[in-house]
Formats: sequence, C-alpha cells, structure tokens
Amino acid sequence: MSAAPQHVALLLGRTIRVRLEHIGLERQPLMIVDDVLQDPQLMIDAARTTAFYIPEHTNYPGINARLPEAYYRTVITAVRGPLEAAFGLRCSAHLSYFGFFALATTSARDAQAIQRIPHRDSTNPNRLAMVHYLCRGQFGGTGFFRHRSTGFESVDASREPEYVSAAKPELEGTAAS
Repeated sequence: MSAAPQHVALLLGRTIRVRLEHIGLERQPLMIVDDVLQDPQLMIDAARTTAFYIPEHTNYPGINARLPEAYYRTVITAVRGPLEAAFGLRCSAHLSYFGFFALATTSARDAQAIQRIPHRDSTNPNRLAMVHYLCRGQFGGTGFFRHRSTGFESVDASREPEYVSAAKPELEGTAAS
C-alpha cells in the first residue's frame, strides 16, 4: 500500500453550504455540506495516482486508498464548528480521522451476506461517519434505514445487545440469497 499524494493543495469552495437536517422517527442529525472544495478535480486526480488496496479492517465491498493529509486539514477544519453544533461535541473534543478513497468493485451477486445489508459504523456517540462524493451527476447517495424487527434507526451502546440478537439470525438467513 503506498501513501496518497501529499502535494495536493485544496481550497474550500467559494459557495460552500452547510445545512442540518433531522431524519427518521428518531430525528437523528444529518449534516449536509455542499460544494466543500473549490476544485474537487484535485481529489479525483489524487485518487487516480494513488495505490488502491483491498481493506482487511472492514467488510467494504471494494477497494480503498489513503486520502491526502490536505483533505483532513481543509475539510475537517472547515466543518469542525458545524460538527460540534450538530452533534453536541465539546469544542475541546479530540477528533481523530480515519478516511479513505473507496470504490465499490464487488457486484451484488458476488457480495458476502454482511455486504448486502445496511451497516452501522459504531455505537460510540463521538465517532461520526462522513461520506464525500466526488462523482459528477446524480451518482452515489446514502440510504438510511429502520431495522424491521427492532424498529431501530440508530444503534447506541444500550441498544446494541438487542440489535445484535435480532440481526444475527437475519444475517444468517441472507447467506443463501
């Protein structure tokens, strides 16, 4: 695995827009940031020149590559204040970053059962997930789901045992599909 190009000089978009929505019955916060980069093509070019690898740490149905450090410095710094406000983070909270370019390369037919169901990232309320789409047009998108048998739209530490208990047999039932 090679490092991502570190020479990328990213600037914030001139028309950056941040909005907060609350989704689902549980009214979970969702922060949407549009036009965050002045020139997203720089990130696309960085992705083209870095080495992709098959991740061992996730069930992601594809390949990953490291992000340039400039991405974290530019984007996370710009959205730090709105993140604190939207998710109730203390301004002194330490934010660690783990990110990657990702390309879904596994077909639905070849995906493992765990890759064919909605996933959750963490029960830790201070661990946030972010997706930055670099594609042009109406591609991409993120779905948000309600677990049918529990009715949960989010899973925190108090709900995890019930969710895992309900999801395990459901997941095992998808193996043959």
